[in-house]
Amino acid sequence: AYDRRYDRERMQRIIRPSLLRSRDAAVGLARSLGARRVLEAGCGPGRLGEALLAAGVAEYVGVDVSRAMVERAQTRLSGFGDRARVIHAPVGAAPVEGHFDLVVSLGLFDYVDDPVETLGRMRVACAGVLLATFPRWDVVRDPVRTLVYRYGYGCRLRHYDERRLAALLHDCGLGDATVERRRAGFRVTARVARPSS
Repeated sequence: AYDRRYDRERMQRIIRPSLLRSRDAAVGLARSLGARRVLEAGCGPGRLGEALLAAGVAEYVGVDVSRAMVERAQTRLSGFGDRARVIHAPVGAAPVEGHFDLVVSLGLFDYVDDPVETLGRMRVACAGVLLATFPRWDVVRDPVRTLVYRYGYGCRLRHYDERRLAALLHDCGLGDATVERRRAGFRVTARVARPSS
């Protein structure tokens, strides 16, 4: 179902505009940075990876805990050869080497049990810009969505408010990040200095 959200793009721009706006923001950011290496935490079926590689990213690494999503992403990105790699693992335990110009995570923090570990690992891998989205409670959308995910998928959804998000960013050394409040949540952008060798 997640993969199909990007199909029929014109309809999605009306129904779920934040989904496509976040994807477009990530691709635009990669272009403006001239990003050569991009890591996506929670890559799902590889739609963002496909857009990033088509935009000229030299190396893309996607990580996802779902084997089904990893298989879809691998199939989708197979035409990009060794420029694309997809890893089946939790973000915090993924065997990712080196640093990335852009580390991105769109929609992952809805589901993460340990956001400090996940965001901390993303920060360590980043030597440029980190872009991530965080959901906030929506009284129209989330009561039903929470029940569907809890009882239909066995998954507890997470939500953030300004205070909780600020504490998480502080705990991960990203206290100076830019936080934009969006309709469906928050978009966080942080510059991360390359570690000195």
